[in-house]
Amino acid sequence: MAGYILCKRFFINWGLITNILLENMRISHKILGVLAAAAILTGCVRESEIIEPEVLPAGGLGGKATLKVTPQHHKVNLGTAVVYIYYAEKTMPPLDSFDATDTVNAADPTAVFEGLTQGDYYIYAKGTDYSLEQGKDEVMGGAHFRVIDTLEKTYDLYLQTDNPIHHK
Repeated sequence: MAGYILCKRFFINWGLITNILLENMRISHKILGVLAAAAILTGCVRESEIIEPEVLPAGGLGGKATLKVTPQHHKVNLGTAVVYIYYAEKTMPPLDSFDATDTVNAADPTAVFEGLTQGDYYIYAKGTDYSLEQGKDEVMGGAHFRVIDTLEKTYDLYLQTDNPIHHK
């Protein structure tokens, strides 16, 4: 009988020890889980390297692109005009610093600029709209244009011109 009580106590004690161990294991698992999560969250910081933007070519001659410019006033081709092109420009430079020019007339209303490279250009046109009253018939206008690739390609640009004097 003493052995049974001893065994019974052993089983009771073993059950108590098992409960204590299991509770401690649950707590230790929670602690280990929190520590592992903290290590993952703080240890996995991504270092982002700074990527510099690619410098675009300036624009100029020596490429495969062709730009056809048709100056218009109120979506009607101009009778006569001079079209200026400025290489590597986004805004209007002084009129005497153009890089190339072409003249258009009623028979051939399109200026053609060939051999352009990828890059920026400023196109400016100054011409005459014969449908307007004489003295108010001079129209002008400009726009930035970008050749976006290096492929052999023809771009058509309809450049709108205006003169605020004839609107008064």
